[in-house]
Amino acid sequence: MTEGRRALVVGGGDVSTRRVRALLEGRAVVILVSPDATPELAERAAAGQIAWRRGRWRESDLEGIDLVLAAVDQRDVSVAICEASRARRIPVHVADDPPLCDFYFAATLRDGPIQVAISTGGAGPALAGRLRDRIRSALPPGAGRAVERFGRLRAAVREAMPRDDQSKARMRWLTAYGRGAEWSDLEALDDDRIAALAREAARASAEQGLA
Repeated sequence: MTEGRRALVVGGGDVSTRRVRALLEGRAVVILVSPDATPELAERAAAGQIAWRRGRWRESDLEGIDLVLAAVDQRDVSVAICEASRARRIPVHVADDPPLCDFYFAATLRDGPIQVAISTGGAGPALAGRLRDRIRSALPPGAGRAVERFGRLRAAVREAMPRDDQSKARMRWLTAYGRGAEWSDLEALDDDRIAALAREAARASAEQGLA
């Protein structure tokens, strides 16, 4: 999780651009250090989405930082960044150099509340992207919307059956409905249908003596 964490990105090229996108999606606070940057990074800095210190990396840049990502062409600089970060117990990732990485970026898929992350442990990021795309193509149409609506249904069933001793009955009903319903039906759930299903769940539980 990167939400709220201060992430230092060293280097202003294409790799850093992709890393910054991922960090911003994770709601990190991004500080970029580089003499120059891609047009996208420059635009993000101008818009206040990231902070950009124009210049070369220096150890003082690590002050107040929670994680470090380096994407520079000079390995001696990468090693220096890695060693300084580890000395301060700051997790560090150096692009294309697994021994200098404490963590790896995953290829991510997001569709509403659905989130899938695939990592190859730094061995094959391009392959992780291919696997992510394969999973995306296998998802049913409207899967994200369907999951979101099922979440609304789950909340409504819990409201209709609020007691602790009804928890098993709630789970049984939701499991049966979730496994049996067509994805298109889940996607089409509106508030009226959700309310009706919640009443149905409570009624079925009472009739079976489970409430």
